Amino acid sequence: MRTDRTRPWIIPSRRKRHRRLFRSSHKAASLLACTMAALLHLRRVTTEAFGQFTFQKQVRHTRLKHQVVGQKTELEFDTGAKCERLFSLNTPEGICVGVQLVNDKSEAISMSEIELAEASHWIHGCLHPREIDYAKALSSDFSRTSFVLGRLALRQALAASSGRGDIDFLSQADCVLLKDDYGRPLMPKDFLGSISHKKSTAVGMVSTEAQCFNDGSPTSAIGVDLEHQSKAKGSIAKRVLTQHEIGCLGQVPDLEENEEVLLRFSLKEALYKAMHPLICQYVGFQEVEAHPKADGTADIVLDLQTGAHQSFGEVQAHWDRVGEFFLSTARVELRGDRLDQLAEK
Repeated sequence: MRTDRTRPWIIPSRRKRHRRLFRSSHKAASLLACTMAALLHLRRVTTEAFGQFTFQKQVRHTRLKHQVVGQKTELEFDTGAKCERLFSLNTPEGICVGVQLVNDKSEAISMSEIELAEASHWIHGCLHPREIDYAKALSSDFSRTSFVLGRLALRQALAASSGRGDIDFLSQADCVLLKDDYGRPLMPKDFLGSISHKKSTAVGMVSTEAQCFNDGSPTSAIGVDLEHQSKAKGSIAKRVLTQHEIGCLGQVPDLEENEEVLLRFSLKEALYKAMHPLICQYVGFQEVEAHPKADGTADIVLDLQTGAHQSFGEVQAHWDRVGEFFLSTARVELRGDRLDQLAEK
């Protein structure tokens, strides 16, 4: 105690030293936090800038090249990407053309908004400017790629249906293939059309047998669906098939059960697309039965809860194996007396 009284500066000195140490530590911690934040921001900005530069470098000198080999058309460009026509088939419902976007390693690729904004991009020579603007405004690369490929496939099918061999003549101002309020493709006069997408693959189907009433509503419609056979894993039968359909599985030669389930699902999807323009209402999986046959035809049974199917006349569907895909097509026409009733209105 005497020592403390004779040297009173000891305690105050320690307190001051502790305060200085605390202030220094606080300043150091604040400085460290600011430094880390600055480094993270710099890293993010640098990564974005580098990635953008690399991408622009890849697409800057892209040019379109046309190569026609037999019935197969390829659009190749300097980046190594290409849009190739997988098939062209004349089905009872219309002409189907399938296209796929791949790179030089045959890997599926997608289209970004930045890529489509490049004035030298090959797509500007194939689609209408309004279609490109629509694609650029879509929210994801997946939706953008699906839309662009669908229009490319549809234009090739239109070209084949009209007797033209080239693929870009329909990019003129009088042909804009956008979407209606239901997401269906808007077709030129006297044409019916339908599209199906699967990642980097799309198919477009076109029919020239289009008839409409005075109000523009169609008297018939078509639908197409494309399903990759590798997706026939894990049965979805209970969700997409009726109990009667499940009991009928195994009657199509050379098809495994999961493949037949996928095929029936594909036929139903094509039928829904063909029915919707005529009735504009939802149709559930339990309201339709599709029974594929070995010859590529299918028996269709409709039992819509609303009774809308009673206005249908001819309903037909077909299927085929095309490479790695199941291709299903359908056509629905209004009944003859129903046409007379609508015509009177």
